[in-house]
Amino acid sequence: MSYQPNQYQPNAGEPARASHRPLNKWWPIGFAIASVLLYAIGGGLYGSSCSTDGYYYYCSYGQWSGGIALLSLGGITSTVAVILLIIYLIRRRNPAPYNSGTRMLDQSQFAQPPPVAANVQAPAATYPQYAASKPEADIRELPVNGGKFCGRCGTAVLSAFCPKCGAQA
Repeated sequence: MSYQPNQYQPNAGEPARASHRPLNKWWPIGFAIASVLLYAIGGGLYGSSCSTDGYYYYCSYGQWSGGIALLSLGGITSTVAVILLIIYLIRRRNPAPYNSGTRMLDQSQFAQPPPVAANVQAPAATYPQYAASKPEADIRELPVNGGKFCGRCGTAVLSAFCPKCGAQA
């Protein structure tokens, strides 16, 4: 696994990607509390905007319009709270893996591996070779004792590496 930095730093010419961070549960709760407060204050202003002394009917249009405005804001914040709650529940049910972003690093930034001696050679493998039993080249049968075929050259292998080409099977 390669190194992944904690903060995303795009290379030159690479567009910055937005990462999906988990939604905090306090966002929908905060909007729900704000909507309740706006409903309460708006209802109080709307209810107290008009009064009577038995003979005359007195109305304060400033309180009435303030009450209507706060009730409208309460409706907007409650709608936002419901939408945020739905988003929170969907992300909680289907969590996306949090990825702070990956950065393609230039290989020249790292030290080169030490050279391998020229006279070192891998030991010769003594694995059995299986010939295809059918004349068609596309049809291959698995070896009897549970082996597999190399993805690169097609040789039957019984271990993790191909004895013919050395590729991982």
